[in-house]
Amino acid sequence: MLFTGEGERAVMSRVLLLADAQVVFSLGSELQIFRDTGLAPLDDGDPVKYQ
Repeated sequence: MLFTGEGERAVMSRVLLLADAQVVFSLGSELQIFRDTGLAPLDDGDPVKYQ
């Protein structure tokens, strides 16, 4: 996955955090999907207000 031929580059896309803590991104021509990341959901309550 991380190795390319000489003169080639593996370009990484944006990393997306989907529902149920799934992480998805592309690396070169491959789509990488990580289902069990151990991430917790984001807080959907009131935003933190800085003064």
